[in-house]
Amino acid sequence: MRKIIIYSLFTCLLISGCRTQGNRIDAFYFLNGKWNSSGTESYEYWNIQDHHLSGIALRMIENKLEKVDSMLIEERDGGFIMTLHIRYSRKQKAVYEFVSLKNGGYFKNNSVFPNQISYQPQKNTRNIIVKAGEDIFKNKNSFEFLYVPVD
Repeated sequence: MRKIIIYSLFTCLLISGCRTQGNRIDAFYFLNGKWNSSGTESYEYWNIQDHHLSGIALRMIENKLEKVDSMLIEERDGGFIMTLHIRYSRKQKAVYEFVSLKNGGYFKNNSVFPNQISYQPQKNTRNIIVKAGEDIFKNKNSFEFLYVPVD
């Protein structure tokens, strides 16, 4: 009986450990949904799937909602990358690597502005704080948006 209990506990721990490590993209689940940049005609729509998160950015241009960017967050080599396809830029594609910090993290690249992008859930709300710029920690050529859910 004791062996059965120990075996059962071991099996449960093994299964739960695999489940938590099997899909780390869940760390970005708070992005899933439709978002409006508060006070603007800018939107982001995110959709979480098995091992990636895809998104599109939309802006009101000449009274028409147009797709201006597409984003893909995926796991790669034990970390995360975000690929950004930018419609109105000379460099049409940018790849960002995720830099993990104690309280979240941010995406960084060294060649395309914005060099840093951060998505963080706002405490005690369903809102998201989006920061982007050359250096989001020193507020160097950076900007911040409050994204609210679109119901």
